[in-house]
Amino acid sequence: MRLLILLSIFLQIANTQRSRMMRRSTEILRDLDFSEIVYSVHIDNVGSLIARAEESNNRIKELREPSEFKSIVGTFPRYDEVVAWMNETSQLYPDLASTFSIGYTVLGRPMQILKLGLNGGNKWRVWMDAGVHAREWLAPTTAIYIADQLIQGYVNSDPEVLNYLSFLDFEILAVANPDGYEFCFTDDRLWRKNRRPITTDCTGVDLNRNFGFEWGGVGASANPCDNTYMGPYAESEREVLNIINHVLPESQKYIWYMAYHTWGELFFTRWDYTSDVPPDHVERLDLAQRTVNAINQVNGEIYLAGTAPELMYAFSGSSSDWSRGTANINYPYLVELRDSDGSYGFVAPPEEIIPCGAENWAGAKIILNDIIANYGGTTPP
Repeated sequence: MRLLILLSIFLQIANTQRSRMMRRSTEILRDLDFSEIVYSVHIDNVGSLIARAEESNNRIKELREPSEFKSIVGTFPRYDEVVAWMNETSQLYPDLASTFSIGYTVLGRPMQILKLGLNGGNKWRVWMDAGVHAREWLAPTTAIYIADQLIQGYVNSDPEVLNYLSFLDFEILAVANPDGYEFCFTDDRLWRKNRRPITTDCTGVDLNRNFGFEWGGVGASANPCDNTYMGPYAESEREVLNIINHVLPESQKYIWYMAYHTWGELFFTRWDYTSDVPPDHVERLDLAQRTVNAINQVNGEIYLAGTAPELMYAFSGSSSDWSRGTANINYPYLVELRDSDGSYGFVAPPEEIIPCGAENWAGAKIILNDIIANYGGTTPP
């Protein structure tokens, strides 16, 4: 049986920490050899990959011309830069944009939403979230890119974008796990969970295993030290509750729930927790296939459409399953962005930001056009 081992030698500030991790990696290889397990090393030095991506990101930021408006598109921004960008956008385009917090994390950071839309009134809403898993930096940058496409379409009076903004309100939670996201910058680039202390030795809950719909099932761990720890009980985490308490009271107004993750280039229909499918599976899968066709045409990537159990593995307690199973949102999707083979995995270089954003904007327009075709002229209850 062939096992693919993603062997990570983490970048550490102190040489002693680096040496300890290198020794640990050697021990893992020795144990695999001793057990006669066939393996391959996919990334032999994640630390070097992290360092190069950080250097490139800093260089891109430094080369930007100074201006009053600090665009973060095309960079991996710190969380305070994301919030500042949302604030500046709402100030610069008050007829288009507004920003607000849906609540605070355990460490006191606001979970900031950028809302984009025109004309007000009773409109269908689109929800987009990214960065539920802290280390998946290409997810927030893709949500930010899509937001920027809506902004630029408004500025340039693009008729297609103006139609989207007139019919729909977009609520974009670019970083759904601010504490974990910041921890990636300051301490551990490959951190996944939030930052709530659980035990003396273990911190954090996997937020995409903590939603109440089918909580505690397949693909979720009860061990607080595991990366997929589901939490002590369903919806135990502030970040999850903030999303639920914002969306659920008016869930009938939300037409599309889009969750951005990395990596794998996979576009998931429902369900994540089981190979069973909902009654409208054929219709939703057809739209997902048309979406990935549009994505793949932009840069020649090969995204696949289907369910998580079919294309990757089953997992329970996800936000996307909750969006359909509990909130009953009609268009519930989750995408695993670049890359496809794990050449860089979670440590995407910043050069991937714009191509990834562009292809997923093309995909988003397929879904938006389908919503308008089926719901145009209607208003939510």
